[in-house]
Amino acid sequence: MLIHLDYQYLNDEQFITADRAGQFTIWEAETLEQIRVVDGGHEGAVTDLLLTDDGKTLYSVGRDGLIMAWNTETWNLEAVFPHIHTDWILDIVFVDDRTLATTGRNGTLILWDVNRQQPIGRPLVSASSDWGIAIVIDDQTLNAYSFHNDGQIIMWEFSLEDWLTYGCAVVNIDAIPMTIQNLIDDAHSCIDT
Repeated sequence: MLIHLDYQYLNDEQFITADRAGQFTIWEAETLEQIRVVDGGHEGAVTDLLLTDDGKTLYSVGRDGLIMAWNTETWNLEAVFPHIHTDWILDIVFVDDRTLATTGRNGTLILWDVNRQQPIGRPLVSASSDWGIAIVIDDQTLNAYSFHNDGQIIMWEFSLEDWLTYGCAVVNIDAIPMTIQNLIDDAHSCIDT
């Protein structure tokens, strides 16, 4: 079985890989010399990595359904998000600087408040996905691609306005023009109350 294992450049000189055992390896980019091995804390494979723009925090997700935040200077674990996904987490992306989106192998998509390490609203579940979904975000819509065991890939698009309205009843749907940033701001204010 092929499992997507990820890597991220930490800076111009180093990159990090993750493996099936849940470990991170830091490498010298030019020589490919191994610098350090870090216990990644996951039970089983780390399936995706995401580095913040400032390079200070690395998010890891894995087969165990967990999201972990790591300090890249000390390699100390900073946070473990609540265990909401019921299966592997396949993908993690930034929606904005305070919101993450994760997708699970069972077709679940969850938005997360980075500061609180809590989900925003309710998870969105693809009724037809039997492998998982990957996400692409632009300034107006969230596009998802569902992957199926029969080799079929389906692209579906939906409005974050609809999803966040479903997930958090106090989302301001009267804001015009509605952008993802408006919706995320409203969703964050929803969980602030």
